Amino acid sequence: MISLIITLLLLVTSVCGSFAECISYTTINDTTRSITSGAGVTCEFSAGIITIGPWYRFTAPNNEMIPVESPGYERCGALATGWQTYNSSTSLFGTTWGKICYAFANDCQWESWASTTLCDGYYVYQFADFATFCYTRYCTTLYSGPAALPKPTIQPTLKPTLQPTLPLTKSPSAPCLDSYNYCTAVALSGGCYYEDLEARTTFQRHCPVSCGVCFNATMTPTYVPTVIPIDTKDESETFLQPMCIIGFLILVIGIMVFVYMRRRTNKLSGQIASLKEEQLSTKVSLSGASDEEQSLSGGEITFMPTTDIKGGEVQVERF
Repeated sequence: MISLIITLLLLVTSVCGSFAECISYTTINDTTRSITSGAGVTCEFSAGIITIGPWYRFTAPNNEMIPVESPGYERCGALATGWQTYNSSTSLFGTTWGKICYAFANDCQWESWASTTLCDGYYVYQFADFATFCYTRYCTTLYSGPAALPKPTIQPTLKPTLQPTLPLTKSPSAPCLDSYNYCTAVALSGGCYYEDLEARTTFQRHCPVSCGVCFNATMTPTYVPTVIPIDTKDESETFLQPMCIIGFLILVIGIMVFVYMRRRTNKLSGQIASLKEEQLSTKVSLSGASDEEQSLSGGEITFMPTTDIKGGEVQVERF
């Protein structure tokens, strides 16, 4: 049961938190990581420049992603250069993971592991461990992933972007469709109302049906409280609440079964004790009756003579 709960927790957490790293990450703006930069002796892991766990985004101009081909050694401000050996995701918010190699005497002298998530026009990275050699560094190069989706203009245009058809149609010509399968999960987890403007706008643009903004419709607050909280800063609480209730119910049922079995055991023990007492008393009674019979059978018969003589005979009475 515990392993099943842990599996479900990991599954729901991975689904509900699939876009969190595209909102919360640490930026690194460092042009010396470029594959065109020379060697260096920076030991960024021991210096704490990059740590295990957080998500990172490289933002230096023309150096927004880790290269997927070996840049050679003594570049990127390091002696051994880090490059990505696995493919990056081509689906928005998709995550891939694999091996980072460090080129020195060969293209993969040392290695470590990392994850890569595609956000809207950029990649973010999470590092699981470090190389054993100190003077290694992640290289960067020009971003070559999927382009970012067009964003709405801040000011309205002077003329309509698209001219209406003549004659006017009763319904919009282009259907309103969600762009991705995860849109329902985004809407349920509160992504359509997310407090970050850029993230909220992205979700509404990709998921107009789930967010209810088809054909430039304005989102309105719900009339009744939502079942799932809108704030998604801690999606684990949304999942853990029903799981805690289920766990509590299982615990209560277990306690009730234990108490019932304990009472039943005590009751049976009492009945067994009563039967033993009855058997003992029966044995005692039978033993007493046997003693009386033995006393009667083993006693002497006493004859008491009398002086009454009838016809010259002596009368004897037996007691």
